[in-house]
Amino acid sequence: MAGHETSVNLIAGGALALMQHPDQLARFRHDPGVLRSGVEEMLRYVGPVQLTGRVALEPIDVGGVVIGPGEFAMLLIGSANREPVGLRRP
Repeated sequence: MAGHETSVNLIAGGALALMQHPDQLARFRHDPGVLRSGVEEMLRYVGPVQLTGRVALEPIDVGGVVIGPGEFAMLLIGSANREPVGLRRP
């Protein structure tokens, strides 16, 4: 089972992203040279894993809440690697 859910989520999410961005779909279809970097970008953009658990090794402040050493935190990472709408880097 390992890898099944992440593979399914990446394929489905990647297909949806390509349908939403027809210019990128055209690049995939016509330029085999972008396939590898395109899949890497899908891993970043689509994010087939939406959450993960971690145990803190040292105290860490997250939004004003301190998570102490040995404490478990569930990280919701679905929005990682995305900029909020309207925010653009200079």
